[in-house]
Amino acid sequence: MLETNLSVYRGDKKTWVLTIKDSEGQAFDLTDYTVTMTVKLNASDTDEDALIQKDAVLTSPAAGICEIRLFHVDTEQDPRQYLYDVQIYEGDNIFTPLKGTFEIIQDITRKIS
Repeated sequence: MLETNLSVYRGDKKTWVLTIKDSEGQAFDLTDYTVTMTVKLNASDTDEDALIQKDAVLTSPAAGICEIRLFHVDTEQDPRQYLYDVQIYEGDNIFTPLKGTFEIIQDITRKIS
């Protein structure tokens, strides 16, 4: 599992392109799998209480490539550090290739138009 910290300014749109690899460093074929990113304040929070939970868009599943797309409404959270992980699953076959902190950074301009 890779540990990577992510950040985004409050209210911004953000896309992360992920290339998922197996334990031997080869592309993991995501065909028939679902990839989900979950952001929580505490690891013990239920998934129903997650601040953000998004399924990735599988842009090139055979090559293990997907995108996590967050929109401005997703990042309108209190500026602070949260926890996140990315899980890949098909039925009972689940693994977590990525986790870390997820920081929402305080923006300066709060223009609404």
